[in-house]
Amino acid sequence: MASILKSNTTEGSVGPSGVAGFNLDDFASSSRRLLEQAQEQAQQILADARQQAQEITKKAHREGLAAGMAEARKTVDQDVAQQVQTQVQERLGVLEQTARELSESQAEWLQSFAQTLTDLGLGIAEKIIKQRLQNDPQIVLDWTEQALRHARSARSLVVAVHPETLVQLGQPLEALLQASGVPEDARLEPDESLEPHGVVVRQLGGSIDAQLSSQLENLQRMLQA
Repeated sequence: MASILKSNTTEGSVGPSGVAGFNLDDFASSSRRLLEQAQEQAQQILADARQQAQEITKKAHREGLAAGMAEARKTVDQDVAQQVQTQVQERLGVLEQTARELSESQAEWLQSFAQTLTDLGLGIAEKIIKQRLQNDPQIVLDWTEQALRHARSARSLVVAVHPETLVQLGQPLEALLQASGVPEDARLEPDESLEPHGVVVRQLGGSIDAQLSSQLENLQRMLQA
């Protein structure tokens, strides 16, 4: 009689939806837990990723904002510096121009003032000398003597004076012509074109003008040199 083979596993070890030694319900429950854990982990990873992304975005925004502000400050500083430099250069230009104008005005004023003082001084000197010439004929003789000294190398000369001066000082002038060093060919000559009290020594090649107006002109040139 044929024998029937039986499993060594008892009936109690076989679940209603499983096979011997393996419970499908437990497997499904475990799988669900694993799936839930995986979903939770995935959600956590996603949340962490989102948070990191937000932090990265915020950081980038802050850094970008800081960089932007720094760049803006740099740009503003450059603009301000450029504006300041431009204004300074413009004002320096104005100041330099003003200084030049003031310097030119000052130079013109000083020149005009110097000319005024010169003219005033010469005018006063002319009045004083003319008054002295009226009272002191020796001045004309001194001028004549000085002119003759400058003409000692001449072979001949003419001492020209105003006719009134010749009448007033004829003899003293003749005495000067007789002094040593004066050329033998020397004579007095009246000249109405000359100033009263004026003396001009004429010689070959030129003349020595000792009139008051000529002496004042020479003095003026010396003062303006």
